[in-house]
Amino acid sequence: MNTLKKQNQIMDIAEALFCKHGSKETTVRLITQQAGINTAMLNYYFKSKENLFLMVIERRIKQFKTLKKSLRPKDKSILEEFLAYTQFYIDLIANNLPFYRLMMAEKLLNENKNVVNAINLFFYSNIKTLKTIIEKGIQENKIEVTEIETILMNVAGVLVYAILKSDDVTFPLNDLNKLKLQGHIRAVLVGFVAYNLERG
Repeated sequence: MNTLKKQNQIMDIAEALFCKHGSKETTVRLITQQAGINTAMLNYYFKSKENLFLMVIERRIKQFKTLKKSLRPKDKSILEEFLAYTQFYIDLIANNLPFYRLMMAEKLLNENKNVVNAINLFFYSNIKTLKTIIEKGIQENKIEVTEIETILMNVAGVLVYAILKSDDVTFPLNDLNKLKLQGHIRAVLVGFVAYNLERG
């Protein structure tokens, strides 16, 4: 097995363990046992558990960003483009809940600064995409918005709610509840955006 393939295999196993137990409770011993390797091999490939964890986070975020780049809503209004991205974010959370919960836990734990920074940059980039869409609509005179940050804070709140509340059996992230989340975001837009359907 070549080096890259072996690294990815170890990272797959480590990611599952981190998602299940958290970064603190996932020990080097647990990883090596599950991966069928010794500590020396883990250190050879990743130097430390902390660096392995960072690489796991960065790898998954890179995959998320690649998926996002493939989403290119063409011939859509500003509102439709905005909602296409928020729907993508909601679906991404629903399809990767264990990993999103892990990221939220790490943000709260705030012990591995490099990991927290990578997570914060990822979350910020998602909101920045939405801000760019709104600003484009304003520049093109398609919409009028005075409370951009309020809109973005509402959307961010909905996404965080989706991550945290999904652990509650009363609010599984099924198709119905995903529609409810998207409906709330749409209502926020309607409330804060003066939208010209003919021009937008």
